[in-house]
Amino acid sequence: MFNFDYVFEKLFESPQITKSSLNQVSKQQGVYVLWLDKSPSVCLKVGFSGPRQGKGLKERLQYHFSNNPDNSILAEHMETDIDFGLEQGYDFRIREQRQNFLANECFFQIIPLPNWSKDEMMKFEKHLESRLNPRYLGKVGKKYQTDIKD
Repeated sequence: MFNFDYVFEKLFESPQITKSSLNQVSKQQGVYVLWLDKSPSVCLKVGFSGPRQGKGLKERLQYHFSNNPDNSILAEHMETDIDFGLEQGYDFRIREQRQNFLANECFFQIIPLPNWSKDEMMKFEKHLESRLNPRYLGKVGKKYQTDIKD
């Protein structure tokens, strides 16, 4: 088993990835965290990407930034989280508004994990969820966390 605490630290030492820096993202498989860029930062989502036919993390983040509910669970969550979107100045019912929110208000951090199995990445994802308590977790449309403060 891998040392989750060590990987956790390395993940949070990684650079912030925004839509404009997406070309720097690895095509390897790995784990990511999406943050609302406020002080302090708020975790919105954690997830992982398998190898995706050689496109890995880069393709997964591209899907999230495109925010299409057909290929992004994040998009599904955001689309139903109307109140939070309005609190942030965005109408999450509108795809372009969700895209703008992600591009202007959020960043990802990633860690490529090329030698990990899918099971190991899933366990690490659960570890991150328990430590970071992301807003978007579980079933779409559930009551979302409301503990975000300005």
